[in-house]
Amino acid sequence: MLIDEYRPHAFFYLRSVNDLSVPWVPSPFTPARQLPPSKVGSPVSLLSSTSTTLSSKSPPRRTKKTLQFHLEESQTSPTSDVGTRASERRKHRHLSFLRSVRKQLKSRKMAPKVLEVEIEQYDPAELEPSASATPPIPLSEWKAWSYYARPCVNGVDVDNLSPKPKLDVELDIQMMFDHIKSPGGTPHPERWIKGQKHPALPPRPATWKRVDPLAPLPFPWEIQLNPLLTHSLITYPEYTPIYWNLTLRTSLLFFLTEDGGLQFVMDNDVCQPASCPLVTHMYICAYAFAPDWNVQYRLPWPIMLQSRDGITCEDFFDGLYENFGQHLKKSEYEKWDEDMQRYAMQSHIKHPRGWAEDDLMKRSDILGDNIFYRGLAPSLNMEGWVLLLGPEPPMMIKENPF
Repeated sequence: MLIDEYRPHAFFYLRSVNDLSVPWVPSPFTPARQLPPSKVGSPVSLLSSTSTTLSSKSPPRRTKKTLQFHLEESQTSPTSDVGTRASERRKHRHLSFLRSVRKQLKSRKMAPKVLEVEIEQYDPAELEPSASATPPIPLSEWKAWSYYARPCVNGVDVDNLSPKPKLDVELDIQMMFDHIKSPGGTPHPERWIKGQKHPALPPRPATWKRVDPLAPLPFPWEIQLNPLLTHSLITYPEYTPIYWNLTLRTSLLFFLTEDGGLQFVMDNDVCQPASCPLVTHMYICAYAFAPDWNVQYRLPWPIMLQSRDGITCEDFFDGLYENFGQHLKKSEYEKWDEDMQRYAMQSHIKHPRGWAEDDLMKRSDILGDNIFYRGLAPSLNMEGWVLLLGPEPPMMIKENPF
């Protein structure tokens, strides 16, 4: 089992709050993991086939483009011009409208002018951020969020994610701590009022600031994804830690293992932020299949994830399942060409889901065998995110003994 790969940022949460008189001590610092370069192309690199990246030795080249603005200025003053027009209207009321306009145009002598302005053109490579523009988030920071949001208090896992609800009475945190279990030892996490702050409780990591609803959203290539959502494995660099068939509910999320064993992904893991910084919206507009993730297809049903306080991994996986789990409309199916219809129908027959009303085509049928989550990356069209998918990982395929 890949315990060493998960331990720094997820999976094992051995620390708990057993005494409110003992201050919380942060976990040891674990730096970000250095991974091989991603095989997913950069969305900005497609803007120019000759542009360089900021990580190259030669600096980007800027050019200047001259733009011409044609201006016109009347040689007669506004006062005399108005007076002339008014006089002619009084003297020639009997003339037709067309003759009047023609005479006004002839009486006005315009002097054309051309204004030239040089505007500096940016190299498209300058839009692509440097790999070292923002320091990677330490793995221990992701885990610190789990301890903060889902601490184990007096032996019971509780939800302590802020903000706390507005109450008319003052809470006694020691009383909540003492009554989190019944006299018989039965846990009652619902008795804990979330959002509590105390020296003995894990604090909110300073890495994630509160979401400013008025601040502009960062571009996908400007944020860092949670290690659970991207390629963060050393043993299998082409895979994510998550083993999940997106046609199955999110309670069947597992950690990828070497020997084919399954370890459940818990609430402590999926409560982590999906990105740093926190974002209120994530737009998934494309999908791609392994091994060539640079061949990206427009998603017929774009996914817009939203969360006022910032999107978590749980929000992300729930959004995927809800989107691809919807039944396919007849009108949608009829818009596809014959090849697409045949491909989706074969996929539907190959992956039966039951009988009667359950045996209906779903959106996931367009994916064929590529129904296992492989990661997330900025889309090449720069509109949002691309969902990386593939078949079942080979190390998880069991040989049929018969």
